[in-house]
Amino acid sequence: MFVCLFVICTYMQVNKVAVIFDDDIYRRRGMFNAIRNRIRCLYEIADFNIDIFVINVYEPWYVRLLRKTPKVKRVDNVDIDGINYRVFWRPFMLTDYILSVKFNKAPLFANRYQKIAADRIKGYDTVMAHSFYTSWIARIISQRDKIPFICTWHGSDIHTNPFLSTYYFNRTKILLEDASCNFFVSKNLMEVSCNITKMGKKAVLYNGVSNNFFSYSDEKRNELKKAYRAEDRLVVMFCGNLNRVKNVLSLPSIFSYVAKMEKNVLFWVVGDGSYREELISKTSNLDIVFWGNQSPETIPDYMNIANVLVLPSKNEGFGLVLIEALKCGCYAVGSRVGGIPEAIGEENTVPLSDPEFELKMARKIDARLKIEKRSDPDLVKHFTWEETAKKEYSIIDSILKA
Repeated sequence: MFVCLFVICTYMQVNKVAVIFDDDIYRRRGMFNAIRNRIRCLYEIADFNIDIFVINVYEPWYVRLLRKTPKVKRVDNVDIDGINYRVFWRPFMLTDYILSVKFNKAPLFANRYQKIAADRIKGYDTVMAHSFYTSWIARIISQRDKIPFICTWHGSDIHTNPFLSTYYFNRTKILLEDASCNFFVSKNLMEVSCNITKMGKKAVLYNGVSNNFFSYSDEKRNELKKAYRAEDRLVVMFCGNLNRVKNVLSLPSIFSYVAKMEKNVLFWVVGDGSYREELISKTSNLDIVFWGNQSPETIPDYMNIANVLVLPSKNEGFGLVLIEALKCGCYAVGSRVGGIPEAIGEENTVPLSDPEFELKMARKIDARLKIEKRSDPDLVKHFTWEETAKKEYSIIDSILKA
């Protein structure tokens, strides 16, 4: 009888999966929210246990003083969507800032911190990682415990960083080849990975759109336009980080061209970053509002008011913000790079190499401003987190059963 009970208990044993990523629990934007939604939907359908670990950096007082950044409260756990996230903190020293931000080199004690994190994650049947840093932690755990690991690549960790440093290139190649599966958020990103190595199991796993993004009623939209002082105005919007990769310094020229084509245009910039002051200076002659960073919950309001969202990025893993805009009935125009054409169609993009890039972007924006009706949200109905979770679950399940 005891033998039978042992066999039954062994058969009924539930697999345990660890999910690791590094981000800021206090600034839940972009990749953080993509991972968060992946986890939430997978959590709802999985028949295995899932534990989530976030690697969050903190800055010693002298680094905060030099960089003028605020002190953050170091908590061990945070509840998101009713799911517990365990938080591991690692220091971000001045040497780390100089090496990683200024020279694209590995932080001085990167290997040590990765091993410390790996030592705290034990007893799992597989590990899923997002980003280069935590994928290496997953590999350490995999080799120690003889279990599979899975990597998800979101953008610059494939299309940019490996080609800036031999260190990142060689280690990314190892991760791609050793992982039981590599997920990419676009076909383009997967194709770029072949320039690093053609080996390794690879699959496309698109990001989905949160159900918070949908087209409001005309009544609610008109109320918001009044509240945001955009009544009887056409609104062209940028939403994202104000940095080099997003190519935001092209916005002043693009906006200026649009302003000459349409006299009733209001420009919005939602987001913040190192180019904020320069953008303010270069757009002083335009009717423009810089909204700064906004909570994820309010972004659908901005997109429901806006007529066109523009994303002129130098590179982009997928461009989820474009899909979010389309779901809100806002037209989208972007540069023809990375996964952007996959997201919105090549006809809505302009090659970044075009010598008249800014002018042609403005023309595409203007053409859409002239369309009286809102964009059809059903055009992107296939980008859902539910479908993403089903595909992800299927692959994880096959790996666990192998």
